[in-house]
Amino acid sequence: MISETWCESFSKPLAVFNKAFIKTKGHGLYPYIILLGTEEDAKYCAKKEAQLFYQHHLVTSQDVKTNILDTKQEEAHVYYIGAWDSDKKEEYVELAKNKCVLFFLQKADLKANRYDISGCILGRFKTDILPTIGLGCDDNMAFSITNKYENIFELPTEEIANETLLTHYAKYDDDILHLDDFAWIDQQNRKEKQKREKKAGAENKKYKERNKVQENKKEQIEAPSENESEVNNHKRTETDSQREDDDAFNKKLLAGIEAEYRDLLEYLKRQGDSRFNPVQRVVEESLNTCNYEESLAQKYLETLSDYSTELYHRLYNTTERLRKKYVNNLKRKIITCECFNCKEKFDLDVTFEEKGEHIAICPNCKINVMYEVN
Repeated sequence: MISETWCESFSKPLAVFNKAFIKTKGHGLYPYIILLGTEEDAKYCAKKEAQLFYQHHLVTSQDVKTNILDTKQEEAHVYYIGAWDSDKKEEYVELAKNKCVLFFLQKADLKANRYDISGCILGRFKTDILPTIGLGCDDNMAFSITNKYENIFELPTEEIANETLLTHYAKYDDDILHLDDFAWIDQQNRKEKQKREKKAGAENKKYKERNKVQENKKEQIEAPSENESEVNNHKRTETDSQREDDDAFNKKLLAGIEAEYRDLLEYLKRQGDSRFNPVQRVVEESLNTCNYEESLAQKYLETLSDYSTELYHRLYNTTERLRKKYVNNLKRKIITCECFNCKEKFDLDVTFEEKGEHIAICPNCKINVMYEVN
């Protein structure tokens, strides 16, 4: 049984809403709820609220719906909408007429109740996990645990209790949780990463046969072959003629990777899927800085384990191959600067710098240092 006060430790106002909603069966209350916090916490709160309302026979199902078209008339459900969409306001109103409860993230252009759920992670740990483990834990330790092991809520509660207790009593005789009692999660994360990489390779082989369209596109923006490249990141003296050839070579490389990243950015914007936001941020930053060192495929795997998406296959088969060619083949121009203030010497990559005077920040004393590109 879920109590109406399940959220009281981090949001007393939401607990009050629950009490009022159950007492009145929703009559007279705004059916729109704005949750102020992370998307993960908002989804968790919506899930708990659905279970609570179903328990009191106020909604048809304890499952949270996300598709506003996926409902029948006269059925009441809990919906997690996420970001507000002005074009769907009429649909939201219609759902509310069916006594549905709609949860939004951060904002909504409707009269709604707003609840800060920023302490939800700590509350989740104390409510869902700590009682199963059964060891003592103050708020500071609970915060340290949830801060270090962010994916702890993705694991089964029974597994968390079993592995944590075994790890704890292998080292300690007390009955108080320690941060290193959860070290087994680090080991598990490493194993999972290895599994994902192995599975990704297998999935990639299967997908290649169905990837003809992407292959055609890849050929259009193909970077120069690897046998044309020289050793990356090494310093060399060179004639003006050599530099001009290198500049032309680098510009061709840059044009290829930029074309892929710009097209990829438009694709991500069309998708409008918040799961892909970490990848989109790296794409935008790379285009702004001309730095393509970070792997987008790896960034994807850090946040998602779904290898079946069109985005993943594009990153793995097209973008990552082009990125590696760019990074490995780029003929960099490195110069050494000396700070006039602290005499610290440091290297600068000026591959795409225009000729003339520029300013860098000394990594040691943080003072502006002027340097010249010839």
